[in-house]
Amino acid sequence: EIFQQLGYIPSNLVSVAARRGGNLKTPLVLKTYPLNGGASRRKAKAEGSLTPFPTLFWFCCKDVGKAIADLERRGFVKRLEERLSEPGMLEQFVKCHDEYAKERWDSMSYEHQQYVSR
Repeated sequence: EIFQQLGYIPSNLVSVAARRGGNLKTPLVLKTYPLNGGASRRKAKAEGSLTPFPTLFWFCCKDVGKAIADLERRGFVKRLEERLSEPGMLEQFVKCHDEYAKERWDSMSYEHQQYVSR
């Protein structure tokens, strides 16, 4: 199913993080390894053998991708940015960002953590 959605299987695929549909068969979100992933055209542009992949969780369902693009087109990113001025929201945003960064870091092998830390 992932191949049907994307046209290839990501080389840095770790797992299907969420599914949808009857009996939850259709992949919705992929969990990817933080290094060396993406389509072959992205890899061709990469410098070096260990290049960062920009996301840990990746929507692979075209319907969800279209819905997100529609929300972005309708200005929801701006609305969310404006909410950061509400009490406690910026702190919550930073906390979520830090948790995501930790999960991304923890998902790398020790060897890759050492390499990235140089």
